[in-house]
Amino acid sequence: MNVLLQIDRLVKRFGGLVATDSACLDVREGELHALIGPNGAGKTTLIHQLSGALAPTEGRILFNGENVTGLPMHRRARRGLVRSYQITSIFKRLSVHENLAIAVQGREGRSLGMWKPATQDRARVEDAAAVAERVGLGNKLRSAAGELSHGEQRQLEVGLALALRPKLLLLDEPMAGMGPDESERMVDLLLGLRGTTTLLLVEHDMDAVFRIADRISTLVFGKVIASGTPDQIKTHPEVRKAYLGDEWEERAA
Repeated sequence: MNVLLQIDRLVKRFGGLVATDSACLDVREGELHALIGPNGAGKTTLIHQLSGALAPTEGRILFNGENVTGLPMHRRARRGLVRSYQITSIFKRLSVHENLAIAVQGREGRSLGMWKPATQDRARVEDAAAVAERVGLGNKLRSAAGELSHGEQRQLEVGLALALRPKLLLLDEPMAGMGPDESERMVDLLLGLRGTTTLLLVEHDMDAVFRIADRISTLVFGKVIASGTPDQIKTHPEVRKAYLGDEWEERAA
């Protein structure tokens, strides 16, 4: 399996604070790779660097064989490196369909003119509707985004990212604030993407992570201390000590 993303000795300093400490990590094409770790471990800071929102102090980010370390966020997105955020970011007054049509329009890098809505282009309309079906919102096309439940808004945000047709999608805590039913729908959505969209997922719901991830990396104090399959991570002594606790060894057994 080809390596799509490679993080090579990445360092991020904020004054005397080392938020990312020579982190090394690779994400293989087609896999669902989870990044876990305690609060304050530097997971979101790492995602910011991968997306281009923050510039690293040292190290390299290689994406699809290209060094993208110095590229701004929009140029990384054009190459297929796309992210979502912890805080839901959607156009709440617009419909689900309009939100997705705007995302499709952004992917194309062109507009229909200042006064013409994105939903007037037939191909764009059909593309947006297909994305809505993919994220489980096919029956909510005409609903205002602000009227959706929290879980549905998170599904829509994943849809906005998918509308850009990413080669690699960075998801930062997509299940944050969800109840059990909403989390289950998100798990199903992510499982449906496996094999067709490469994912790097930051998530604190360990039950979900161990169900859906192909590989898991653990970040502690900005350093990747272990990478492996879910079974390997559950029983890894350093990961248990730093994050999971002995409970996961007992559950694995």
